[in-house]
Amino acid sequence: MKHFDIPISCVYDPSMARSFLYLIDGLNPERGQRLKKALDQVAEITGVIVRPTHGVVEVHAPRDPEHHVKMACAIVGTSFRVRMKKRSLF
Repeated sequence: MKHFDIPISCVYDPSMARSFLYLIDGLNPERGQRLKKALDQVAEITGVIVRPTHGVVEVHAPRDPEHHVKMACAIVGTSFRVRMKKRSLF
């Protein structure tokens, strides 16, 4: 049996996660905290930042977790509106 080395470029690196922004209706500090807690339970999501004053949730993940965000919104009692581009915020 031969031993194969895995190239460093093939190893998963959490810094490879990208940022995805979502506009959420009905987001307040309490619901934002519950939404963050729900999204933190998803294995592929590496970070969540909730901005309830802007109605925005920023999720860090290697792939678009939109279906997880929609499900968490339904659980928390908020409405998923749209995925945003970061450029449109600033």
